[in-house]
Amino acid sequence: MSEDKKGFGTEEPEITEERPRDRTYTREGFEEAGAGFLQALGDGLGVLFDRGRTEIETVARSSKARYDLIQAERDRDKLFQRLGREVYEMVLEGEFAIEQVQQSVEDLDEAHRKIDTCDAALKAEGEG
Repeated sequence: MSEDKKGFGTEEPEITEERPRDRTYTREGFEEAGAGFLQALGDGLGVLFDRGRTEIETVARSSKARYDLIQAERDRDKLFQRLGREVYEMVLEGEFAIEQVQQSVEDLDEAHRKIDTCDAALKAEGEG
């Protein structure tokens, strides 16, 4: 092959006293290099696992907040159904009075407070 057609990296390195061709490697040298490599690898994996654990914990908190909000909304919807059924039955029987549904209204007020609390927790996690 001519001098101008050689590819990148095909040149032979120059042999000097600072760069001898034959190097002598000892077992201790390999052990030191291996120990340093393993220490660096362990440190890197430790950082990676710590970050992963932090992300998983964040997602878990956010998921719990979302679950709590959905559950509170479902509970509220069941209370509305019960209230509607009670009022409907009272109207049919001609016995409708505000006092008779007061407990259902109080339960609904509590459900709304719980939804507001769950929604605030979700927003605090940055998901709302």
